[in-house]
Amino acid sequence: MFNAKQLKDFMDAKPFRPFKVLMSDGRSYEVPNHDAAFVTQNKIEIGLDLNRDGIARRSVYCAILHIARVEELQTA
Repeated sequence: MFNAKQLKDFMDAKPFRPFKVLMSDGRSYEVPNHDAAFVTQNKIEIGLDLNRDGIARRSVYCAILHIARVEELQTA
């Protein structure tokens, strides 16, 4: 099970490495940069459908309790 500290560590990695949050119900969300998500004690808010300026068109809240795993994304 993940906790807020582990997610914050992914967010604060230097250099940042894009990652994917995989939920227990099968949904998944990519976090392409450190500005695309915000971690709180019990959830992570992830910006979706980023435009070319990196501004999210919408966002989703994911309960940390329901995160099955986090994977680094392969970068070119």
